[in-house]
Amino acid sequence: MKLKSLTTCLTLGVLLLTLGSTLRADPPDWKVTTGHQYAMVVYAVVVDASGSPMTNEGSLLSVSEYGSLVGVTPISNGPHGALYQLKVASDNWESDLNYSFYDAQSDKVIELGVGPGFVSGSTVGSIVEPITLTQK
Repeated sequence: MKLKSLTTCLTLGVLLLTLGSTLRADPPDWKVTTGHQYAMVVYAVVVDASGSPMTNEGSLLSVSEYGSLVGVTPISNGPHGALYQLKVASDNWESDLNYSFYDAQSDKVIELGVGPGFVSGSTVGSIVEPITLTQK
């Protein structure tokens, strides 16, 4: 009887481990292009359509310029809560930027659209007062 109970417990344990590993989010394989000569920083919070912060652990904020990924960052802690400190690199002095957000909770990439553009040497927002990027 003890052997049957032990076998049942082990089977349930293996099942739970397997199920748990399949439920984890699979973040996108975002690779930032390197070797750019100009840089800027964006401090941002991301909110959903109702204005609620999107701060799930494992989430990522990314930015693209002309289809090339030029910045990606995980969430970090700021003095007033969670925010994204995004370092952006470019070979252009100024350009338009498109922002995307990976929500680890839903395991989905959300296009945020055009946001603050690239201006070499600039800082957009601050660690105390980040800008807000909104899910459309």
